[in-house]
Amino acid sequence: MMVVWLAFLALGAASEPTCDESTGECKLKTDEYYLPIYRPAPGTKRLAESATIVVWELEIAPNERLAAHEHYYDATIHTLNGSWLAAYSAASGEHMFSFEVPEGSTIMMERKGQEMHFTDPDFKEFPPFEASYAFENVGSTSYRALVYERKPDPCAGLTLDQAPTVRLILLSFEESISGSERTHAVERLYSPASEFVDLALTGESSNREEEKGLTQGHSHALLLSFDSGQSRTNAMSSEAFLTERNKLKKDLRFDPLEVDFHPTIIKASQLPTGTKPFYRIQLFEYKADAPLGGIILAYAGLQNVQEVKGLWTGPIHNPIGDEKRADGYEYAFLWTFENAAGRDAFVESDMYEDCMSNAVGYVERALTFDFSAEYAE
Repeated sequence: MMVVWLAFLALGAASEPTCDESTGECKLKTDEYYLPIYRPAPGTKRLAESATIVVWELEIAPNERLAAHEHYYDATIHTLNGSWLAAYSAASGEHMFSFEVPEGSTIMMERKGQEMHFTDPDFKEFPPFEASYAFENVGSTSYRALVYERKPDPCAGLTLDQAPTVRLILLSFEESISGSERTHAVERLYSPASEFVDLALTGESSNREEEKGLTQGHSHALLLSFDSGQSRTNAMSSEAFLTERNKLKKDLRFDPLEVDFHPTIIKASQLPTGTKPFYRIQLFEYKADAPLGGIILAYAGLQNVQEVKGLWTGPIHNPIGDEKRADGYEYAFLWTFENAAGRDAFVESDMYEDCMSNAVGYVERALTFDFSAEYAE
């Protein structure tokens, strides 16, 4: 059984925003701030999001557990249909407390550091608890609620709209489409987004023979890095991008897989200057009772394998309207190697094999896509 001793990883300390007096625009003083390790999804369906609020629908059937999530913001939960709920640590999976939530009740919570605090009188007897947890409905009736998350003022704190974002697009071309046609198709898809992108990489699947099935039929990758979630939104919602995405469908076996995540940098790239990187992308959907803290920490520990030259990770968090494009995957890991031989040594290492054997029982689905990266033009 995996030993869990730490619940959170962070890119750095929270940064202080500053306001440009000439434009009134809020900017961050540094690039270092906390990013969510667990999915910032305290509901089952995101209904609306603005610059100040996020609204979620939450529904949990009897004996069902909502997958581990993280409250990134302060929250108010208005109960439409009450029940008994049990809270479990996202890090260890251990039970924290249980309580009854009556119909019509309102729960107000405030995030302080890595904890949530109940602020309304009806629940003040409960002590502060981890901001990352899972709810299970242990009652006999379905639990339904609306969750309202309050974003801080842009000049008072970071929101995920401001955080760096990676979008991964995996494509599966029809066999009749030639190699050059595939290359041009990927270039056309990238072109409308180029003005918003910090970095763009493409590549064709180079999985090991025994792992070819883990591509789930995808043959090409387009990896786009943005300086903020807003830049990602501007690129992906542009008419030109949507037109190219629609045109591409006729050349594909099935719709592209598109996932967004805010990357926590576990290990910054350490490749020699001029080296063309070799990447391994791994996407996971975990079982609801998975001790995610232990799994993520075990993966983070693999940065110490000599051949690993970089590691980014983060929970998948697609914008409203694009959630289904992620196909249910929840977490992304992006590994950097010097070449395919480095990837092979990593996969064959005792540390990797031990890590995977400990985690496999908690994995619902997995995808692995390896590629030698080319810079998109």
